[in-house]
Amino acid sequence: MRKVDRRKFVSGIGAATLASIAGCSGGGGGGGGDDSGGDTDSGDDMPAHTDPSTYPEFDPADPEFPQLTSTLLEAGFETGSVDDLERLREDSRDEPRYGQPVAETPDDESEWLDPDTLEFSLTPTEDPTVYEETLRPLLDNIAEETGKEVNYASLDSYAAQVEAMRSERLHLAGFSTGAVPYAVNIADAVPFAIQIDGEEGSFGYRLWLITQVDNPDIGALEDLAGDPMQNVGHADPSSNSGNLAPRALFNNQGVVPEEDYEVSYSGGHQQGALGVANGDYDAAPTGRSP
Repeated sequence: MRKVDRRKFVSGIGAATLASIAGCSGGGGGGGGDDSGGDTDSGDDMPAHTDPSTYPEFDPADPEFPQLTSTLLEAGFETGSVDDLERLREDSRDEPRYGQPVAETPDDESEWLDPDTLEFSLTPTEDPTVYEETLRPLLDNIAEETGKEVNYASLDSYAAQVEAMRSERLHLAGFSTGAVPYAVNIADAVPFAIQIDGEEGSFGYRLWLITQVDNPDIGALEDLAGDPMQNVGHADPSSNSGNLAPRALFNNQGVVPEEDYEVSYSGGHQQGALGVANGDYDAAPTGRSP
């Protein structure tokens, strides 16, 4: 049997139909990999997808899988492009597939909020205050455009953001992708912009499914539906690329999480990628670089 160091090789597999529609406003790409190192023994009993030398040449405009994650990262394939954004616009729909539509602005102006100070919050991090000065130009611009004072609100969780907006204590926010549906359905949030790199036009992130390169059982998304059931490391229940998007998009491709494979929550994208590398999970959906 061909032997490969799983800590050095992690294969990124997926379908182009998933990659282009899984990214919204969010962070960077998927799990890390390395296409060098690892002692191997030749053998004919392993499927072709376990041998990186058989992988097709990678073309970001027409991607074919599987690929090493190192190849995807070198090509900048962890984020979306302007072309992807245009396709998303062309695929817009009047009504959401899940949940409620975005709330309409009340016709009665007396129902509009008119706070003296606008409260702004960014996606929570371990230390939310570190971004306050970085965001100062944006806060100053909001103040100039609205004529109101703007305060940076340090909130420590996605739930706290949603609850603060629901109770009208938060007026503007940079929500993570996974929190947006909750904010829209619970707090009547109105999404109106996403972050785009002004120089290269990149935005959001792509959904990757990663596995060990020497895993003989998984070479494509449909291989997750097998017997015995694969153990797949989803990130967190509220994570978009690590849980919500896979549940919707994999289902569209005929693979139903918790029916076709076992879902284990790893606690985050980094933990999921490390769990795959260490053999704790057979695969993991991810949309952030560990």
